[in-house]
Amino acid sequence: MTPSGPAIAASAENRLARTAWRSGVLGMGTVVVLSAVAAFAPGVLLGIARGAGLSGDLRIGPALVTLGACAAAMLAAELWLRRRSEGPLWVRSRQLAAGRRGAFAAECLLTYVLGGLALGVAAAGYWMAGEYGRAGGAAYYQPWFALLDAALRGYVWLAPPYIVLTRALQEAPEADRRGVTVLLLKLACARPGLPVLRGLLRLREPAARAVLRHDLFGSATDPGFGRFTAQDAIAIRGLLVKLFFVPLMTVFFVDQFFHLSHNFQFLGLALVTNPLSLLGSLDLYNIAFTLVFAVDVGLAWAGYVISSRWVKTAMVSVEPTLLGWAVALLCYPPFQQAFGNYFTVPPEKGFLSIPSPWAVGVFATLSVASYFIYMSATVVFGLRFSNLTHRGIVTTGPYAYIRHPAYAAKNLAWWTVMMPYVLYRVVAGGRLHDLVPLVGLAALTVLYYLRAITEERHLCADPEYVEYCKRVPYRFIPKVL
Repeated sequence: MTPSGPAIAASAENRLARTAWRSGVLGMGTVVVLSAVAAFAPGVLLGIARGAGLSGDLRIGPALVTLGACAAAMLAAELWLRRRSEGPLWVRSRQLAAGRRGAFAAECLLTYVLGGLALGVAAAGYWMAGEYGRAGGAAYYQPWFALLDAALRGYVWLAPPYIVLTRALQEAPEADRRGVTVLLLKLACARPGLPVLRGLLRLREPAARAVLRHDLFGSATDPGFGRFTAQDAIAIRGLLVKLFFVPLMTVFFVDQFFHLSHNFQFLGLALVTNPLSLLGSLDLYNIAFTLVFAVDVGLAWAGYVISSRWVKTAMVSVEPTLLGWAVALLCYPPFQQAFGNYFTVPPEKGFLSIPSPWAVGVFATLSVASYFIYMSATVVFGLRFSNLTHRGIVTTGPYAYIRHPAYAAKNLAWWTVMMPYVLYRVVAGGRLHDLVPLVGLAALTVLYYLRAITEERHLCADPEYVEYCKRVPYRFIPKVL
């Protein structure tokens, strides 16, 4: 496969991605430990949630605290990994080194104002959008709005020190040019632009404005402000990825965490009262299922939220094609409904109704084993997990054997439990039309195949991914396919 588009230089990100599994393991441990705390001492996490202004709801508050703790633990691990790999983390601002403190302060102020503006506009969009249902009081996205409200308050107080420290000690002009702040700054300086922000720029002396333009756009000339560049496209697409997936991952995690904590309560009670009752019990299947998806979604949430130059998890590039976006979004609500309107797939837990304990046990084991492989693919990404983006090439764990272990494991889980259930229905009922859901399952497999192909086409713009494909030639099944 030949590279698509200009070559991407991401050596540092790729090098750090090879050790990211350590932060993933720490994040997984954080989710498991805090879900046990929520099961046996729920007041602890609920008190933290109320103190942080997150939510006083027993279902939502502990889950949001766990998300924050998971992200913080993974960020600390990634900082340590980068420090061990690269040595001192500080890259001092050239403006401060040259004594241009006024220019530095103005740039920080602009970053803060524009970042707050972007966050406020996004929040207004969520509040007004019918899909999220805030106006109608819909419960599904309630966890997301609880988190969003806390994020808006937190930005006011926490963003200034983060912005100052980052711009003072983590200067990265290339990362700046891929940022939403720079995109908004271009719009502010355009003619016509945003009058208030243009006014802020005019308060600075001409020499400082020229330095800013050179630092942000690589050119000291005015036309640099008006050109729409490839970096701007990355910023826009990257922002859309976050805006779509962060709310989804939030509500997915709250749901899975709630069930996982209740499963831990059941497990603890069973271990105390009658441990033998767990042998061959489908309750173990339910516990394993919720564990896998709570960890998977929790780590994915941290990856979407934390895109920082401190740990080199910023987006190097974002899927540029409509096909790539379409096949990815069709796997998630609300677009998933469009797929379901045309294709019916068998129920994932339908095999539980088969009247053979032995067969059910085998299928449950195959399903859980497949999903653990799926979870491990997320764990090795650490903070670099994000659909539709390139944030470092991961080559460890299951990725050392096949290029798409998550997609392969999902399809293995589906085919090993859904197809037997459909065949059982056909044999038991004698109706051949019960085979129709297999068409939907085949279509779903094709959808994930297209996701794999479009991702490879995108990532092959990085020469290191091309080399990885040569070392790992199999996409889905080692030594076979």
